[in-house]
Amino acid sequence: MTQPHPHQRELITLMSCIVSWRRAVLEAQVRDGVAEAAVLDGRRALLATYTLAAGGADPFTEDVLQVGVGQMEEPHFLEALFRIEAALGIAWALGLVPALPAPTVGADWKRLSDVFPPDGAPAASLRDARLRPADELQRALGEWKALTAEARKVRDANPTHETAIPFSRAFERTRALVWVTGQVPWLEDVAMDV
Repeated sequence: MTQPHPHQRELITLMSCIVSWRRAVLEAQVRDGVAEAAVLDGRRALLATYTLAAGGADPFTEDVLQVGVGQMEEPHFLEALFRIEAALGIAWALGLVPALPAPTVGADWKRLSDVFPPDGAPAASLRDARLRPADELQRALGEWKALTAEARKVRDANPTHETAIPFSRAFERTRALVWVTGQVPWLEDVAMDV
């Protein structure tokens, strides 16, 4: 009998974040008029099947997978869309990506998507995923809390789309690091103090 991966909690949440982001991308395609909701709803159903086959997801991901394409409300859409940034934070904590870029740079969604491809087995690199040392995680958490606070000040001083995006990226990456270093079961349970 095979043993579960020592970081099963983190890997399930990483997959959940990527799946939530994929679900938001389907919604964005309808909103942008790129595709019809009925066509994309079949892809949503495939995402739900994929998630079930992988062993399930966090409650937020399970919820957004139940909403038909074209029917997702704005708060859930934005949270699901920015889950790719939380995925980046978790992937970094697991050593799957070498660095967390500045909040002005978005997550490499292609690289993260390849970790859990939508049409195949998870990447072999997941077998070697290991949490970085606790002191490195704590140092990064402190740095990202400061980056989030600074991004919040910039956004609050000049609330535009251009200032909101770096804040959201910093917030999600910080939230992921708080979650990885904490004990709450689900990412959405994280209480942010920045």
